[in-house]
Amino acid sequence: MHWKPVLQLVIVLALTGPLLWNALRYFRQALQTRRWPSTEGTVISKRVAQWIRQDDPSPWTLAYRPRITYEYEVEGEPYHRTGYDPLGVPGSRRWARSVAARYRTGESCTVYRDPADPARSALAASAGLWPNVFAGAVALVSLGLLAWAACNLVAGLMR
Repeated sequence: MHWKPVLQLVIVLALTGPLLWNALRYFRQALQTRRWPSTEGTVISKRVAQWIRQDDPSPWTLAYRPRITYEYEVEGEPYHRTGYDPLGVPGSRRWARSVAARYRTGESCTVYRDPADPARSALAASAGLWPNVFAGAVALVSLGLLAWAACNLVAGLMR
């Protein structure tokens, strides 16, 4: 038996496993948040915040998030939260500014809340198109690499 196909599969699993897990976790969370009920809230403040990955402070990892602070009530219980989308996905400065521009301090807003935990909420029911496209691409590439490594392993075992 040749060890090269086994080694390939182990390496591909080590590299793609966490990527695939995170992509699937993202899709699961995105599907759940689309079913959250909505309630009315009030915008308290807004700003655009820089986001830098702590493990890689290079300029290529600089991104932005709209930070909208809002309050809402569920069954008479007040809640206060800062964020925008349920997953906290960062984006370009232009995107974050355009999102923040949609909200005015003191005005009402639609809040999507987790029925199991009303303290979990977001102003957007999903993170949008591009995070879904990116997560889908990561999942497809990961699955493709896993299939390639598995085929190599099977071919190696049949020799």
